[in-house]
Amino acid sequence: MEHARIPEKKSATFFSWLEPIGRLWKKKKGKAILLGAAAVVVALVVLLVWLLCPSVPTAYGNSGLAVQIGSKIYYVNTNDRYALYSMNTGGSENQKVLSSSIGELVTNGENLYAFINDEYRYVWDIDPENGSEELVIDTAIGEMEYANSYLIYTDLNQDRSLYSLYLSDTNVSTRLTELPAFDVCSDGEQVYFRYGRDGDYALCSVPLTGGEVTSLLPGKELLDLVYYQDKLYYVMENGDFCSVNPDGSEDTVICSNLVNSLAIFRDEVYFIYNGETEEQNGSLCRMKLDGSDLEVLAQGTYSSINVVEGRVFLLDDSRTLYAYDLANRSLSEV
Repeated sequence: MEHARIPEKKSATFFSWLEPIGRLWKKKKGKAILLGAAAVVVALVVLLVWLLCPSVPTAYGNSGLAVQIGSKIYYVNTNDRYALYSMNTGGSENQKVLSSSIGELVTNGENLYAFINDEYRYVWDIDPENGSEELVIDTAIGEMEYANSYLIYTDLNQDRSLYSLYLSDTNVSTRLTELPAFDVCSDGEQVYFRYGRDGDYALCSVPLTGGEVTSLLPGKELLDLVYYQDKLYYVMENGDFCSVNPDGSEDTVICSNLVNSLAIFRDEVYFIYNGETEEQNGSLCRMKLDGSDLEVLAQGTYSSINVVEGRVFLLDDSRTLYAYDLANRSLSEV
């Protein structure tokens, strides 16, 4: 007796899965269903990335005293000969990472770059887990900033000339200008800096990878330059808080709050208030970007503001390091 032949089951392939999707796409309602499903998938992926890899809030204009990598804050402890310390964002597990005297810190969110405050002032890539150091720049650093895979720095051996260093295996440096540069910042494409010497002042820009220097505000004497969300914010010598577009247009005085030591964090400006009375002078203050809602956070004579998640690190006249807890609104010596 001949048995009925059982049809052979074919294994599914990648293209066989696409066939029903193709048939659905040809229908008018099917396109809407597939596009809606794709949008949901993309939203879920973005949400998953946000949950697993939350972004670290960044402050702009910090003076290199403290940076944040993930849930860790790394800071220069001036109370312990400028050694490198770390703590959790909540303030716990405060411990020494490196005994070397640190001059300034910057980070790309993963690596920790610092120049050692010795007679050489070289820049090192520091592994915060074990304190090991790898040489990155072997010249005397004046100040430095990180932007878009580049370290931007001024060279004290070259009269504060401005350089950018692409952080690749070859570590290729490019001289951006021979002009002495101060208060360096960047939007990831252009580098902005203030120039000032012998009565000649200007706010300037130059491409991050090298090119022509542009004078945005010629003849203007300014301090504490910060780039934040498509605007350049700066402080005039008289303490006026101002903004200007990166192309030099719409130069505006926002307020006359006698600002000094400028840092911007989450749409708020942190600064030292240069008041007209002894009680006001040197206090840590905060206000909105438009100059409104001015409040005094801590009275004293402070400098070198560094804002990280939940805290403001600052120094007093004796270079003692303090941390202001933003949630508890309290100031304590570190």
